[in-house]
Amino acid sequence: MTTTRTGSATVKNNSATAKTATNEKKATNSAKKATNAQKKQEEAKEEQAKKSVLKQIEKFEIKPLSAEERIERMQHFEALSKRYTALKTKANDLKTFGAGNDSISSKITFINQQGFEFTVQNSNVIATLVKAATIELETLLADTKNEVETFEI
Repeated sequence: MTTTRTGSATVKNNSATAKTATNEKKATNSAKKATNAQKKQEEAKEEQAKKSVLKQIEKFEIKPLSAEERIERMQHFEALSKRYTALKTKANDLKTFGAGNDSISSKITFINQQGFEFTVQNSNVIATLVKAATIELETLLADTKNEVETFEI
Protein backbone atom coordinates (compact mmCIF):
# COMPACT_ATOMS: atom_id res chain seq x y z
CA MET A 1 0.00 0.00 0.00
CA THR A 2 1.29 3.35 -0.88
CA THR A 3 0.82 6.30 1.37
CA THR A 4 0.55 9.73 0.02
CA ARG A 5 0.36 13.08 1.64
CA THR A 6 -3.29 13.46 1.24
CA GLY A 7 -5.58 11.45 3.37
CA SER A 8 -7.88 10.78 0.43
CA ALA A 9 -5.19 8.82 -1.47
CA THR A 10 -4.67 6.61 1.54
CA VAL A 11 -8.37 5.99 1.64
CA LYS A 12 -8.37 5.08 -2.07
CA ASN A 13 -5.55 2.60 -1.61
CA ASN A 14 -7.32 1.09 1.41
CA SER A 15 -10.53 0.79 -0.58
CA ALA A 16 -8.63 -0.91 -3.44
CA THR A 17 -7.22 -3.37 -0.92
CA ALA A 18 -10.70 -3.92 0.48
CA LYS A 19 -12.08 -4.52 -3.04
CA THR A 20 -9.32 -7.04 -3.73
CA ALA A 21 -10.08 -8.84 -0.46
CA THR A 22 -13.79 -8.82 -1.29
CA ASN A 23 -13.10 -10.21 -4.76
CA GLU A 24 -10.94 -12.95 -3.25
CA LYS A 25 -13.74 -13.82 -0.81
CA LYS A 26 -16.23 -13.94 -3.69
CA ALA A 27 -13.88 -16.19 -5.66
CA THR A 28 -13.43 -18.45 -2.62
CA ASN A 29 -17.20 -18.54 -2.06
CA SER A 30 -17.76 -19.34 -5.75
CA ALA A 31 -15.22 -22.18 -5.53
CA LYS A 32 -16.94 -23.49 -2.39
CA LYS A 33 -20.33 -23.31 -4.13
CA ALA A 34 -18.91 -25.18 -7.13
CA THR A 35 -17.42 -27.82 -4.83
CA ASN A 36 -20.73 -28.11 -2.95
CA ALA A 37 -22.59 -28.43 -6.26
CA GLN A 38 -20.22 -31.22 -7.32
CA LYS A 39 -20.71 -32.97 -3.99
CA LYS A 40 -24.48 -32.72 -4.37
CA GLN A 41 -24.27 -34.14 -7.89
CA GLU A 42 -22.09 -37.02 -6.69
CA GLU A 43 -24.47 -37.70 -3.80
CA ALA A 44 -27.41 -37.65 -6.20
CA LYS A 45 -25.62 -40.11 -8.50
CA GLU A 46 -24.82 -42.39 -5.55
CA GLU A 47 -28.43 -42.23 -4.36
CA GLN A 48 -29.67 -43.07 -7.84
CA ALA A 49 -27.23 -45.99 -8.04
CA LYS A 50 -28.45 -47.27 -4.65
CA LYS A 51 -32.07 -47.08 -5.83
CA SER A 52 -31.15 -48.95 -9.00
CA VAL A 53 -29.44 -51.71 -7.01
CA LEU A 54 -32.41 -51.98 -4.66
CA LYS A 55 -34.76 -52.35 -7.63
CA GLN A 56 -32.56 -55.16 -8.98
CA ILE A 57 -32.59 -56.87 -5.59
CA GLU A 58 -36.38 -56.61 -5.39
CA LYS A 59 -36.65 -58.41 -8.73
CA PHE A 60 -34.73 -61.39 -7.36
CA GLU A 61 -36.28 -61.41 -3.92
CA ILE A 62 -37.66 -64.82 -3.06
CA LYS A 63 -41.38 -64.63 -2.50
CA PRO A 64 -43.05 -67.19 -0.26
CA LEU A 65 -44.64 -70.02 -2.21
CA SER A 66 -48.32 -70.71 -2.07
CA ALA A 67 -49.59 -74.11 -0.94
CA GLU A 68 -50.42 -75.02 -4.52
CA GLU A 69 -46.91 -74.13 -5.73
CA ARG A 70 -45.35 -76.19 -2.94
CA ILE A 71 -47.47 -79.21 -3.84
CA GLU A 72 -46.55 -78.87 -7.53
CA ARG A 73 -42.87 -78.67 -6.65
CA MET A 74 -43.16 -81.68 -4.37
CA GLN A 75 -44.79 -83.67 -7.18
CA HIS A 76 -42.02 -82.58 -9.53
CA PHE A 77 -39.43 -83.69 -6.97
CA GLU A 78 -41.15 -87.06 -6.54
CA ALA A 79 -41.03 -87.63 -10.31
CA LEU A 80 -37.38 -86.60 -10.32
CA SER A 81 -36.57 -88.97 -7.45
CA LYS A 82 -38.39 -91.85 -9.20
CA ARG A 83 -36.34 -91.19 -12.34
CA TYR A 84 -33.12 -91.22 -10.30
CA THR A 85 -34.11 -94.48 -8.59
CA ALA A 86 -35.03 -96.13 -11.92
CA LEU A 87 -31.75 -95.05 -13.52
CA LYS A 88 -29.79 -96.31 -10.52
CA THR A 89 -31.58 -99.68 -10.75
CA LYS A 90 -30.90 -99.97 -14.49
CA ALA A 91 -27.23 -99.08 -13.99
CA ASN A 92 -26.95 -101.84 -11.38
CA ASP A 93 -28.75 -104.30 -13.70
CA LEU A 94 -26.31 -103.46 -16.48
CA LYS A 95 -23.34 -104.03 -14.15
CA THR A 96 -24.81 -107.37 -13.14
CA PHE A 97 -25.29 -108.29 -16.80
CA GLY A 98 -21.64 -107.40 -17.52
CA ALA A 99 -20.45 -109.45 -14.55
CA GLY A 100 -22.49 -112.48 -15.60
CA ASN A 101 -21.59 -112.24 -19.29
CA ASP A 102 -19.68 -115.36 -20.36
CA SER A 103 -19.10 -114.17 -23.97
CA ILE A 104 -20.38 -117.49 -25.36
CA SER A 105 -24.07 -117.79 -24.65
CA SER A 106 -24.94 -114.10 -24.19
CA LYS A 107 -27.50 -112.35 -26.29
CA ILE A 108 -29.25 -108.99 -26.32
CA THR A 109 -32.75 -108.64 -27.69
CA PHE A 110 -34.35 -105.37 -28.79
CA ILE A 111 -38.15 -105.28 -28.92
CA ASN A 112 -40.15 -102.28 -30.16
CA GLN A 113 -43.76 -101.38 -29.38
CA GLN A 114 -45.08 -103.18 -32.43
CA GLY A 115 -43.51 -106.40 -31.18
CA PHE A 116 -40.65 -106.62 -33.66
CA GLU A 117 -37.56 -108.25 -32.20
CA PHE A 118 -33.89 -107.94 -33.01
CA THR A 119 -31.43 -110.27 -31.30
CA VAL A 120 -27.65 -109.90 -31.15
CA GLN A 121 -25.41 -112.79 -30.09
CA ASN A 122 -21.98 -111.60 -31.24
CA SER A 123 -19.83 -111.02 -28.14
CA ASN A 124 -17.97 -108.04 -29.67
CA VAL A 125 -21.23 -106.29 -30.57
CA ILE A 126 -22.64 -107.06 -27.13
CA ALA A 127 -19.52 -105.62 -25.45
CA THR A 128 -19.79 -102.45 -27.56
CA LEU A 129 -23.50 -102.07 -26.78
CA VAL A 130 -22.95 -102.63 -23.05
CA LYS A 131 -20.13 -100.08 -23.02
CA ALA A 132 -22.27 -97.48 -24.84
CA ALA A 133 -25.24 -98.16 -22.55
CA THR A 134 -23.01 -97.85 -19.46
CA ILE A 135 -21.64 -94.48 -20.59
CA GLU A 136 -25.12 -93.16 -21.38
CA LEU A 137 -26.58 -94.40 -18.08
CA GLU A 138 -23.70 -92.84 -16.11
CA THR A 139 -24.30 -89.49 -17.84
CA LEU A 140 -28.06 -89.60 -17.23
CA LEU A 141 -27.53 -90.70 -13.63
CA ALA A 142 -25.05 -87.88 -12.93
CA ASP A 143 -27.39 -85.28 -14.46
CA THR A 144 -30.37 -86.57 -12.49
CA LYS A 145 -28.36 -86.75 -9.26
CA ASN A 146 -27.32 -83.12 -9.76
CA GLU A 147 -30.96 -82.10 -10.33
CA VAL A 148 -32.05 -83.92 -7.15
CA GLU A 149 -29.28 -82.34 -5.07
CA THR A 150 -29.95 -78.80 -6.31
CA PHE A 151 -33.76 -79.01 -6.33
CA GLU A 152 -35.55 -76.52 -4.07
CA ILE A 153 -39.05 -77.23 -2.83
